[in-house]
Amino acid sequence: GGDSDQVGKNGQLILAEQSYPIGDLTLGASVYHLNVPEELLFLGLKETWLGATLGGKSDAIAWKGSFILNTGEADDESHTGLAIAVNLDAAIGSGKLSVLGLMSTGDELDKTEKAFITPHALLGTGGYWAKAHIFTPNGPSDVNDFGLEAGNRGRGLTTLQLDYGFPISASCLNANIYAAWFNSSTELNASKNMGLEFGAMLNWQIAKFLHWELGGAYASLGDYYGDDPDGIYELFSRFQFEW
Repeated sequence: GGDSDQVGKNGQLILAEQSYPIGDLTLGASVYHLNVPEELLFLGLKETWLGATLGGKSDAIAWKGSFILNTGEADDESHTGLAIAVNLDAAIGSGKLSVLGLMSTGDELDKTEKAFITPHALLGTGGYWAKAHIFTPNGPSDVNDFGLEAGNRGRGLTTLQLDYGFPISASCLNANIYAAWFNSSTELNASKNMGLEFGAMLNWQIAKFLHWELGGAYASLGDYYGDDPDGIYELFSRFQFEW
């Protein structure tokens, strides 16, 4: 038999989101709260995320700014961190340029006071949030990436990412090229420089619901990962039904 004290112990995840149109703008607000008893996770965990967004769009440009405050307590250690992000999509030529800028606070190794902790970090995942393929998870290449999430495991992150997608054939073939720069908010190996990644991908719509993606990426790693680390390249391909 098990420990009867654990019977009836439950964790709670509470979330609420709402958006409000204000003229040509859209204002959004969100609240997430996670509470996991010590009996379920070997340590008590309480995390709250308070978010606000503001966005707008015109015929050629769409933009959105986001602010998230995270406060919580794990194993009797409390922390308060924040993240700010800006997303921009602009029609340029026959394609679309997408820009992502993000900054999150962090703390040194073995410290948590200023850490911005994401749900992905708690679950040990990276989440699909970025445009890169080596530093971050990305659907077509999600097999062996660094798993970097927006909080950088509590050390904080600054990143700027650009992606340009354009049609090669109006009926079935598209391409995109991208570049992404990553910098930690705190040092590791006496450096904050995580590196630069760039790459490209083709997307061929073979049939109505069948897509084939083929791409490559290269990451020039900074000293954050060690003294003069070697670069990493990746070639990837995926067949997928999409509907």
